[in-house]
Amino acid sequence: MTAFPFIGLLLFLAPIASAADWPQWRGSQRDGRATATLPTTWPDSLHLSWKVPVGIGHASPVVVGDSVYIHTRVDDSEVAACLDLANGTTLWQEGRAVPYEMNPAAFSHGKGPKSTPLVQGDRLYTLGITGILSSHDRHTGALQWRHDFAGTYSPTTPLYGTATSPLFADGLLVAW
Repeated sequence: MTAFPFIGLLLFLAPIASAADWPQWRGSQRDGRATATLPTTWPDSLHLSWKVPVGIGHASPVVVGDSVYIHTRVDDSEVAACLDLANGTTLWQEGRAVPYEMNPAAFSHGKGPKSTPLVQGDRLYTLGITGILSSHDRHTGALQWRHDFAGTYSPTTPLYGTATSPLFADGLLVAW
């Protein structure tokens, strides 16, 4: 996979979706329901507003305000980035090397990341394929903190990689 197919959908819906944020996996309530009002009539054809290569992985992009946040793998690095929803310009990007050896049983899943990022307030949270949870300032990309859970509950990185998307509930950041 060279780009997220979902970004294409976001690009076409950008003008109508800006009223409703999609800050986490499956939307604002984690139920897959969009709250934006869709047009009652659609044009005969849509035009592509912008397209950018973003890397590989299974994490969905999230949208808050005028920004699209992504968490992908580019070569041997995991990358968190913020793109301008209107034109796809990279506003900030933070990446770091995350070597990962695939378990042969999960080889077709790829090296991730698999966890969709979470925007909560002024923070972007990402959970990498090896169990590294990070917090970034969502406006600047500045790393606020990072915790490596690999080895916390097991002596090695997760056997098939982490795939749980972080969530915020009752004032707590939850990542399992």
